[in-house]
Amino acid sequence: KEGDYFISEEERVLLAQVCESYKDVVLVINTGGLMDLAFADTFDNIRSIVQYVQAGQEGGNAFADVFTGAVTPSGKMTDTWAKTYNDYPGAEVYSYKSGDLTKERYEEGIFVGYRYFDTFLVPVRYGFGYGMSYTDFVITAGKVSVSNPGTMDPKVSVEVTVKNTGDTYAGKEVVQIYVSCPQGELVKEFRRLAGFGKTKLLAPGEEQQMTITFPLYQLASYSEDQAAWILEPGKYGIWVGNELNTSVLSGALELDQEAVMVQCENICPLKEELKEIMPFAKKVQARELAWHEELKAKGIVPVVVKAADIPTEKWIIRRFRKCCREEPERLLNRCPRNSWCRWLPETLEKIRVMRLVQQVSPYRVLLQRHLWWQQKNHGMWQVSHWLTDLQACV
Repeated sequence: KEGDYFISEEERVLLAQVCESYKDVVLVINTGGLMDLAFADTFDNIRSIVQYVQAGQEGGNAFADVFTGAVTPSGKMTDTWAKTYNDYPGAEVYSYKSGDLTKERYEEGIFVGYRYFDTFLVPVRYGFGYGMSYTDFVITAGKVSVSNPGTMDPKVSVEVTVKNTGDTYAGKEVVQIYVSCPQGELVKEFRRLAGFGKTKLLAPGEEQQMTITFPLYQLASYSEDQAAWILEPGKYGIWVGNELNTSVLSGALELDQEAVMVQCENICPLKEELKEIMPFAKKVQARELAWHEELKAKGIVPVVVKAADIPTEKWIIRRFRKCCREEPERLLNRCPRNSWCRWLPETLEKIRVMRLVQQVSPYRVLLQRHLWWQQKNHGMWQVSHWLTDLQACV
């Protein structure tokens, strides 16, 4: 509605008056989220747009530094700005438009944000990772390698060189690594963000070598049938750039056979079927074949990864049906807080044991601050959102 996602009529009139009075106009958006920018196309003298993002009490100083050229902007978009509201998945059924205000069905599945626009080839106004600078950079990708094989934490590293090719301004650049996973039995997005890194302040003509490392687990996908996070066999394309839409295919991995990285349990029974959106398989496969051919044309040889070198981590769920308020306290006080991150991984045969106990808010909040919880959640987003009679508590 106007005044929310769309600008109000009052704002439109004010903007028209400003554009009539000035030849060059810079539009500053001070919002906490996305909004429709189609109105900007109707004013020819809006030369640039700045996303301010509610910068707080020091925002004025930061704003002045950027506009006077004292600081070169280096921020990147963490959202995709669509051309129109109806380009977003679920736009036609969100909230009251579905006709049911008591139930919201999230039918996007894994295709949320940039994963939807990139996979379904929907043109956007500003893509994920986009951000302008007062200078220019050239990013050159180098060696791709896999480290820590045979351990519980294998990693992928990508070497890059970043050079400031401008002649006036110093600046920083954000290098982003995206990966195309094999389109096998599991439905996947075309590309996913796997890692990123920011340079130091580079003077004109200066360059920096960087190594961006991310866990191999970032490339795993969840199989509901197997109740496991798995890597499917095939090629994994590695794209390097300073935003998603202009990233360049720069390397690849090749897995010989399926590898189960984390074995879980499906503990929440399906209560209702949900029809999720799916891309056209033939189109996705055609794009996959295209980047396979591009690898050959560029002479890029994939780094071979063997499934035998990827051990399986297991999660065992234990249910305690009779719990009281003292039970979680007893479990948590079994060892000092600062030793939790050492105690849990040392469980016999590297098996993580999660005890489901009745929700007790203070202990749940305490656990979420725990270092192990922050670093080793293995993408188990649902752990903190189980809406059963037993709430998750490690």
